[in-house]
Amino acid sequence: MMPAGTDPARAFDRPPVPWKANAALVGTAVIILLMLSLVAYTQWEMRQEAWLRAEQTSQNVLRTVAAHIDTQAQVIGFALDVTANGIAAMDGRNAQPDEAHDLVSDIARKAGLVGVVLVLDADGSVRVDSAQHPPRTANLATQDYFSVHRGNPASDDYLSQPVFFEHDKGEPSFVLSRRLTSPDGAFRGVIVLGIPLRFVADILRSVELGPDGNIMLISSKGIIYSESKGARWGGTGTDLSSTALFQILTSRPEGMFVDKNQRPANLVSFAHVGGTEMILAATMSVESILIDWWRRMAIIGVLSLVVCAALAVFAVLLHRELLRRVAAEARLGQLSITDGLTGLANRRHFDERLRLEWRRAARTGAPLALLFIDADHFKALNDEFGHAKGDEVLKSVAGCIAVSIRRPGDLAARFGGEEFAVILPDTGPEAALGLAQTIRARIEDLSFAGVPRPVTVSIGIKAMRPAPDIAVSTLLEAADKALYQAKAAGRNRAILAD
Repeated sequence: MMPAGTDPARAFDRPPVPWKANAALVGTAVIILLMLSLVAYTQWEMRQEAWLRAEQTSQNVLRTVAAHIDTQAQVIGFALDVTANGIAAMDGRNAQPDEAHDLVSDIARKAGLVGVVLVLDADGSVRVDSAQHPPRTANLATQDYFSVHRGNPASDDYLSQPVFFEHDKGEPSFVLSRRLTSPDGAFRGVIVLGIPLRFVADILRSVELGPDGNIMLISSKGIIYSESKGARWGGTGTDLSSTALFQILTSRPEGMFVDKNQRPANLVSFAHVGGTEMILAATMSVESILIDWWRRMAIIGVLSLVVCAALAVFAVLLHRELLRRVAAEARLGQLSITDGLTGLANRRHFDERLRLEWRRAARTGAPLALLFIDADHFKALNDEFGHAKGDEVLKSVAGCIAVSIRRPGDLAARFGGEEFAVILPDTGPEAALGLAQTIRARIEDLSFAGVPRPVTVSIGIKAMRPAPDIAVSTLLEAADKALYQAKAAGRNRAILAD
């Protein structure tokens, strides 16, 4: 037995999502994607610009320093020429030692980077000293530059590794030296120009490569002469000849690469100094090159994400609002075709649907059935038990009708008062009669508190095949006539019209 008061309304179908709502989401997603792509592209361009700027700065610094050192090297080379020619002339005319001292002192004073000029005799002893007269008592025969010139009559000017002179108070220098040869080709000694490395360090420190930028001057044999920032690479005298870095520095006249063996990784630019065999190398950490870019990227990235998040939230809210609006409109549309008491279709929707199904069946030749259902003795029940109980009975009757029809095309409606109607497309007489009996039996099984007698219905049924020359009123009239026949035959029954 079906309990009284069963809700007759079918579940409210969720309306389809409108294309505008989907378009809002898709459009916002496309905008966010384009915005993020543009930001990413812009950030990449900014990174490339920062990197290119660092490369250009490093190259410009190297060219400036290399040009300065090359200029000084030419001056020192000229000083070496003057010294060699002067000493040779003096030796040729057996000049006094103080005359040679005056010559080399004047050269040391005017040659800029030259700290001391020495003339060594054939056994390595100092015979002329620009710093003092008489000359210091020293024998430099063990120095590499002396050994090179003594052992090789055809030796060129020689640039030594860092050495120490007594007058330099422990400050390192490097030596540019030249062999002295008598007219008969005999070895007569060596001219030594000592260049204090602090002069070179001052040149390197005169340019700025950032807080962690460093410039170093390296000999052709891999010995560090000087660095602009302390001892980042080991300091003066460090031998780099066996390192991978030095192999790259000597592989070509100039270049640039990222040294990932350092921590942090460094951008290394290098160039050979003019006509000398010295190498200049400038290093800048990748981290320092990109630190400003990282900061800007973080700020722009956060702002972009905030804007994109705001757009996404706005799109979601708009999407929800559109869905609510569509749902409300659909609900209003549903209410406009629904009977307020029973939840079944109302009379207006029934009339529209019946005309539609009639025309469709007329085109296809399919049968169409109509059930008219009327509650028996409803006026007496309403008068005896009140309108509230009458409404309860109507809702329960409507519920039995609603749960009995299961096909999507079937429609149950409140026709008026205590009358109901059911449209059954593609349904013949036997199927329509079977459904009517099911509805009648379910209603008869209802029970209501305070109502001692069962509630019953009478049902009139008509099933036919519509045709273009037949009016829909024919179906209505035949079903209505069958309903009256059911009532006249004693009620609580279903009669199929001929």
